[in-house]
Amino acid sequence: MAFAKPSRALPQIAGWALLSATVGLILRVIEDRSEKIGRIVAGLLGVAWTVASFMVVPVLVAERKGPFGGAEGIDRVASQDVGGAARW
Repeated sequence: MAFAKPSRALPQIAGWALLSATVGLILRVIEDRSEKIGRIVAGLLGVAWTVASFMVVPVLVAERKGPFGGAEGIDRVASQDVGGAARW
């Protein structure tokens, strides 16, 4: 039962995985091009991408949106969570 929703959203998750692999490849190229600056830039972008992925995947599963639609849902989810936390 716990896997029912994620299994129905498998095409959306696969789309996100493809996008995520592409971003990872681009970050690797940036890192390889210039050693010091490339590592710093790739590291910062990598952390940002990890946080975004952490927030997008639940939106993909819950709302069954594609990778770009899920990314658009981040601000709504984040504002709801932050707004809820601010009311405490």
